[in-house]
Amino acid sequence: MGLKRMTFLLCILAVAVSTNAQGQQDLQAISVLTQSLTAMGGLTVMNGIQDYTETGTITYNWANAPVQAPVTVQSMGLTTFRFDSALSNGTQTWAVDGMTGVLIAPDGTRQPAAFYNLYTAGSLALPALRVAAVLQSPALNITYVGPVTLNGNATYQIHCVLPSDPSNPLPPGLTAYGTFDLFIDATSLLLDSLQETAYSNSNSQLSFAHEIDFSNYQIVSGVSAPFAITESVGGQQTWTMALTSLSFNSGLTESVFTP
Repeated sequence: MGLKRMTFLLCILAVAVSTNAQGQQDLQAISVLTQSLTAMGGLTVMNGIQDYTETGTITYNWANAPVQAPVTVQSMGLTTFRFDSALSNGTQTWAVDGMTGVLIAPDGTRQPAAFYNLYTAGSLALPALRVAAVLQSPALNITYVGPVTLNGNATYQIHCVLPSDPSNPLPPGLTAYGTFDLFIDATSLLLDSLQETAYSNSNSQLSFAHEIDFSNYQIVSGVSAPFAITESVGGQQTWTMALTSLSFNSGLTESVFTP
């Protein structure tokens, strides 16, 4: 099967290390995640998607003043995606292909991402894929933490731990490596937030909270997708994305994601 013709789930499963181990999975957590995936379109719809493209605007909260720019989001599977922001001085690109990621500034400067910050990375614009990935990865440890209030909303918190990857020896101190938390809205059952711990690309001893919040869900081709997405790092909002269009299966290839 060629990469172009792979279903989303085959791409999604690449995030987990190949293993025969069975993770410990809380039945209540599985129930909540299953209901959430159903609310966002269901497994059958996810299997019918090969790629997607979104457009809109992104607002960066940089030091001097907020900077707004047109943005294009492209993704093929959970772990292959890119954002292109058309800034006034050129295009800024953030591209990830599996365990390789790079931020390209408008002047062409390239800043690679450390591999340990990509193990739980995934396309930030279609959270149904993240939920589907968790449900289809038996090696994950999945725990139902309980009901919590997040940003004023009642949610269910699910804690996920990916299996370790022996082929990638880790620097010391990455205690939260491979872990992330999903917060499911208690009323709509849509994914409200994803939270994890990220580390400095240059110093793995420095860690910070990384949070992606999703809102303004709209249904496109049977998929409930957020048209408002916000990233926060260390408690500070870094960017907000307001999307205006979403299309599926335009025939993207892997070359798009290796700029």
